[in-house]
Amino acid sequence: MKLAYGCCLLVTLGLISCGGTSGSTSVNGADPTSIKAAPAGVSTLVFMDLELVRPDHLTGASTLPTGVTVGATPPAAGIAPQILAANPTYTFTNCKAANGGTLNGTITVVQSPAGTYTETFNLTVTPTAPVTGVWTYVGTQVVVVSGTSATLSIADGALTATYTDSTVTPTLVKTYHISTPATLAVNWTNLHAISLSGSYQVARVGITESVLVSLQPALVWDPATCGYPLSGTLTLDLTATGFTDHTTVTFTGTCGVVTIGGVDLHLGQ
Repeated sequence: MKLAYGCCLLVTLGLISCGGTSGSTSVNGADPTSIKAAPAGVSTLVFMDLELVRPDHLTGASTLPTGVTVGATPPAAGIAPQILAANPTYTFTNCKAANGGTLNGTITVVQSPAGTYTETFNLTVTPTAPVTGVWTYVGTQVVVVSGTSATLSIADGALTATYTDSTVTPTLVKTYHISTPATLAVNWTNLHAISLSGSYQVARVGITESVLVSLQPALVWDPATCGYPLSGTLTLDLTATGFTDHTTVTFTGTCGVVTIGGVDLHLGQ
């Protein structure tokens, strides 16, 4: 049964010691709010936001997502916006975040040497009421492009995702490092089958808790029809003090629908 998904990316994230679907600690319960608050939800949905601008966008091969613009002047019809500046700034204005909240801010891009792009993130996700916490994504990712393929790399500690809820006393703050143990590989030879493969890691700062995510089979986008992957599987391995856990996340072929721990979530709603 598909469950509506319209709340915050994360209410709180901690290790769930009991009662997930199929007994899993990576998810907790069968409702969207519970699943997005668990390690599997965080690891999946933060990554969807961070990779909203893909390497094919940097090269002008694909149309930018709704709400993302480059430079101060809109491009002329039929001209890829990325060619307007050698070192463009991507501005996000009330974009749909994967959690259904609003995504605002910038990704600035510096190309040096040719074909190597350093992306600097400064993004904020404001959740849908009544949830009060806010996410910020700050840091860098390096993209190396060669023709119609590229690699993505994020050094440990270079990119953080921070959740803050000032309505909690004391203020609730949780910070996560997003990194790539090895580079992620992107290919857009076929613009209707843009693939992303490899692995990434989401690690909570200050405690022993991390999720290693393997993209196998690769995530595949068709930008002409959907801003989210239409196929592919994420294999999530959670490691924490005293135990490990394993969960799969599958993109179903329906735009914006992802199955986490056996429950369908609707991204961006």
